[in-house]
Amino acid sequence: MTTMKFRIPAIATALAGVIAAATQAGAVFTCDVVSDSHVPPHLAKQGALDPDSQTLGARFADQLDCNDSGDCVFVAQPLGARDKLYLYPSAGDAEVVAKANGVLPPLFRSSNVFRFWSLNNGKDVAFRGELVGGVGVFKKPSGGALQTCAKNGDPAPNGSVFKTFPHVAQINLGGKVAFVADRDAGPRCAYICDCPDACTAKVCVGDDTDDGGGGMNEICQIFLVGLGDTGTLALSASIASSGNCSGAQQDAILFKKDGMDALEIAVEGKDCPTPPGGKYIDFAGAGPNETTDGVAPLVNAADKVGFQATCNPTSNLHTTGIFLWEPPTKAIALKGDGAPLPGGGTIGNLRRFQTSDADQAIFRTTVGGNMDDPRARFCIFRFDATDEKVVCNNDAPPFGVKYINIRDPGASSDGDQVCARVRIKDDNTAMGFVPPLVKTAVIRCHP
Repeated sequence: MTTMKFRIPAIATALAGVIAAATQAGAVFTCDVVSDSHVPPHLAKQGALDPDSQTLGARFADQLDCNDSGDCVFVAQPLGARDKLYLYPSAGDAEVVAKANGVLPPLFRSSNVFRFWSLNNGKDVAFRGELVGGVGVFKKPSGGALQTCAKNGDPAPNGSVFKTFPHVAQINLGGKVAFVADRDAGPRCAYICDCPDACTAKVCVGDDTDDGGGGMNEICQIFLVGLGDTGTLALSASIASSGNCSGAQQDAILFKKDGMDALEIAVEGKDCPTPPGGKYIDFAGAGPNETTDGVAPLVNAADKVGFQATCNPTSNLHTTGIFLWEPPTKAIALKGDGAPLPGGGTIGNLRRFQTSDADQAIFRTTVGGNMDDPRARFCIFRFDATDEKVVCNNDAPPFGVKYINIRDPGASSDGDQVCARVRIKDDNTAMGFVPPLVKTAVIRCHP
């Protein structure tokens, strides 16, 4: 189960000092190619054999996830075959969770099949799969058969039938799966399923929100959803005053607990915490086009919500950062553009992040402040009491010469396992290859 990691000081002023001050290096991370304990091991890298004895090609999807044991899930395409969703455990044999082939039931179509896959500490896997003639949300319990949580045409618990599933949250510790769904009739809702048993609608377009000050608004749209271990939800959404969704709307991050209206924890046009100050002007994961590539809000084991937002501390300055909201307080900024990084430089272009139960943030960023810095393209860092580099471009990899491309991280709920899809320069010039070969792999990093 992926997580957001931030170590929160006792008060906001203490955190402000952490953000503003020069950071110090903490734990040193070691990275290896993801593998299982088979003899010989299956390696998650281009040119290696998968559990079906097919050779992995160069195509590995950017998204991946890992758990506290270092087990990893990812999608790759073997040579001459279609995409497969793999689980590579740190102990035990690797397995194929699902195949894109349109032959074996359920009939997954042949291309652009799998999205939103995730893994919990029990090695349960959840994902959205495109079917031949449809789409569904699926779960593969550890040691069990693939289960259908919901698919298009199935009856929805609050009426009509499911039509599409724009987003699926990370599976929680108890194996429950949350998703956003449209129906043939009725408003869009967020559901929680105890697969393969019935799903429950938890919050829908048209429901009331609590603005935290005694007022109420209305949910106009739901984009992305995050699921906590206690069954609470975080949503990126748009809201308006009751009955006015046809007019101007504000993007917002909402927190939903059973028996309560969805609580507004951050709203477009309202105050950003200081630092950075100003007003919220944008939320990653909120907007009509964000259901495919947005950054969903995340909920950790203590029901703290992490999200990415942009604020305007001055009229000509926009700052993007990672924020953490802890019930029932206001959100606190954790890390943002321009913050110092271990080894020098600053956060340049903050990309996707994960959080952990230890209140840490794990994120990918460019390194600003020095265009000649060999790390300038991309690095992954972990932020808590100290800032820690996980891996950077030009670092020495487990094989070959150096990393030349590092993609978005997945992370465990304890924050000590970080995985990423990378490309590695493999020095074969001595064998007559010019330029040197580049190979794709999935790495697992840990302190």
